[in-house]
Amino acid sequence: MSRTRIEPGMTGIQRLTDPHADARRNSFGRLLTEWRNRRGYLQLDLALAARTTQLSFIESGRATPSRDMILRISRTMDIPLRHQNAMLLAAGYAPVWNARDPSAPDMVMVDRALDYMLGNTSPILPSWSTGAGTYSVPIWGR
Repeated sequence: MSRTRIEPGMTGIQRLTDPHADARRNSFGRLLTEWRNRRGYLQLDLALAARTTQLSFIESGRATPSRDMILRISRTMDIPLRHQNAMLLAAGYAPVWNARDPSAPDMVMVDRALDYMLGNTSPILPSWSTGAGTYSVPIWGR
């Protein structure tokens, strides 16, 4: 019978039931640290804003966050939905947010509506008159 080595921060049950738990936790911790730094949060500030006391343990891989905690931390940092899905996957959870291909057949009507709205919207140009004539600001790209 082979023995499984239990590493610091891991329980024997976690190690035996999921041999890839270390890699997932470490990748999630790296992602969380990257986003926290990108958004300019200190660990303590983010922990207080997200109402958690385990942030340092989560980043180091000593604690496993729940799906709800990941979403709460993501909302606190205003992380885009696509990247929230990546964080969930890194922690071993299924993505929550659906991604749609803009060129999919069911998105054709949305695309047409956006084209119509943007094509028929003309901004009011600021203009002014002087003794030499009337001037207006040009629209770039048209």
